[in-house]
Amino acid sequence: MLATRLEYQSWLIETSGVNILIDPWLTREDLLVSYPWVLRRPHSKRSNPSILHGLDIHVILLTSHFEDHLHINSLLSLPKETLCVGTKKAVKKIQHHGFNNCLSIQAESKTDIGAVEIKALKSGFPYSYNSLAFLIKDKDKDKSLLLEPHVLNKSTIKHCFNLSALITTIESVKLLGLELSMNPYKTMTYLKNLKPDYFLPSGTAADKVEGILKRFLYFGDLNQDLEKLFKKDDIPTKIACTQIGEKIDL
Repeated sequence: MLATRLEYQSWLIETSGVNILIDPWLTREDLLVSYPWVLRRPHSKRSNPSILHGLDIHVILLTSHFEDHLHINSLLSLPKETLCVGTKKAVKKIQHHGFNNCLSIQAESKTDIGAVEIKALKSGFPYSYNSLAFLIKDKDKDKSLLLEPHVLNKSTIKHCFNLSALITTIESVKLLGLELSMNPYKTMTYLKNLKPDYFLPSGTAADKVEGILKRFLYFGDLNQDLEKLFKKDDIPTKIACTQIGEKIDL
């Protein structure tokens, strides 16, 4: 099972002949919403999308309908017959653009593609009804990966055993006091419980955003070195894919 970080929160998973693209953002556009003066995020580095050239994508996972997870122009660069799996709102949005092989999935539902099982899990508050986590299992290789793009739900723990990797946020972001992502200490708590072999930090690099909405956002201090934080809490999990373009064989 090979995981490649394509962007801040876009991933490519390759396992047992099944290639899975998650929340693809493959262009140099930097809009997070429709109006750049509201919210935009400049990109200082971009993974070369040529990594996908010649690679058959068997399934696209869309964790939510939010524009930073469902980037229409990136999706339109992919074949419209590709299987797309996501929330009801995400599927409705891409069907409007001509994608005709779509599966709307709810928490606790799963679908199989060859030896790979993809199970949707409920996200934590405030994303419980507009976003999904995905548990990807390779039954032939006995490998599994959990991806939560926003906030982990406590109920997730009962579904996860012998995780090869956890992909989730670690940055602390608040809008008018409402927690919009995990924070380092919350993430550490889940790592202690889930005990994955690897932790692949995801997120939006929210501290780099620009626009009027930034005035209402709070960003926690992430100056602490992750390795030191792991050592302090005695967590054996290894950190990987912290930079765009990096990959790890799980």
